Amino acid sequence: MIFALTCFARRGITCMKVFDLSMRRFINTVSVILVILCVVVMLAVMLARLMATPFSEAEPANVIVALGGDSGARSAKALELYRARIASNIVLSSIDIPLNSQQRYSSLDWRGDYLSERGVPASVITYLTLPTNTWTEAKALLHLMTSKGWKSAVVVSDPPHMRRLAWIFGTLNTDCVNVRIQVVRSDPSWWVVREWWGLWHSTRFVFLEFSKNIYYRWEYSSEANTILETCKASLSLVGDVSHPDPISN
Repeated sequence: MIFALTCFARRGITCMKVFDLSMRRFINTVSVILVILCVVVMLAVMLARLMATPFSEAEPANVIVALGGDSGARSAKALELYRARIASNIVLSSIDIPLNSQQRYSSLDWRGDYLSERGVPASVITYLTLPTNTWTEAKALLHLMTSKGWKSAVVVSDPPHMRRLAWIFGTLNTDCVNVRIQVVRSDPSWWVVREWWGLWHSTRFVFLEFSKNIYYRWEYSSEANTILETCKASLSLVGDVSHPDPISN
């Protein structure tokens, strides 16, 4: 009888040890999972903040530009800024629908109608219909600003678009162009920095922008360098003409 009780006690102690070891493993596993989840959440928030910066608070300018790809928030922000008298001109750009020119004009029509119905005169709205992506959109805008004599612009787009826009305009806005570009965020209902991964549209947008930031730097770095070198050469030529060699005189 005593022997049986002793065996039972030993088995009980062994079971307790096994249970204790299992609990420790379970707690350690849960702890690791929670740490990983916290890290993932932190990285997600950091990625969202990275894509959504840098940006500017709108200051008075010559023109407000609502970029293409608009689901409504960009036009609404342009209207808000126009009513706040940030600028007296609005440019609507279209890369919304790349299928054919008729659809491209239609995608601009609803945005023009949206502004006109809310009191914006058609005479102050200019349409950019040629861009096929954000790079060509920026080039077309800078060309338009030069031709119109505009020296400053407020460019409106959705928050995750900010970092790529800052790089594009920072690259194209050389000393030869020399205009002031403010990149301003729209206020879409689907964008909340701490919760962006919970909405499909914002999740897709953030990861798409992350990949596009890498792609654009690879795809357009050569053209950017060519633009910069051409600008430097032209400025150097102007400097030589403005300051002729005194020996030659």
